Amino acid sequence: MKVQTNQELEYAIKRAKNESFENQCIIEEYITGAEVSVETISWQGIHYILSITDKVTTGEPYFVELEHHQPSLLNIDIQQKIKTETIKALDSLNIRNGASHSEFKITNDGQIFAIEVSGRMGGDFIGSDLVYRSTGYDFLKGVINISLGIFEKPFFTQTKSAGVLFLCKETEYLLPVFEK
Repeated sequence: MKVQTNQELEYAIKRAKNESFENQCIIEEYITGAEVSVETISWQGIHYILSITDKVTTGEPYFVELEHHQPSLLNIDIQQKIKTETIKALDSLNIRNGASHSEFKITNDGQIFAIEVSGRMGGDFIGSDLVYRSTGYDFLKGVINISLGIFEKPFFTQTKSAGVLFLCKETEYLLPVFEK
């Protein structure tokens, strides 16, 4: 939740701690910009970028994700910077084998800020469906194989656009498209 006053801050902390398993919360600086995630599979410390996902959210104050799109439409130079930052982050966290999901904010002037880096597949159909639909690479199979000690370098059999849209109040204007 984006907060701008001490009263909002108190409410946000109470709300976050109430939802937390450990009764804790994180307070971060707010960064304006585009949000993306990066799906990566790693084997013995070598990282393979599978896809960059553009995200659409509700905006402030809660920034609930509404849409995910692959491949990213950001310019190639920014995408390369995101890939470089992803690999640096994975190396610094010593993520050597398996899936990873990293999230970044990109400001209008091209600065890149890491929001999250974790050793897991992306949720909301990103890892399970979108990577396969946009690249032809079966990310889930790759992760399972790594857990079994088997690795094949990712091979993309297609380059297509894929996306997911979450139907809710903010996207209800699209219902007629799905009701046909």
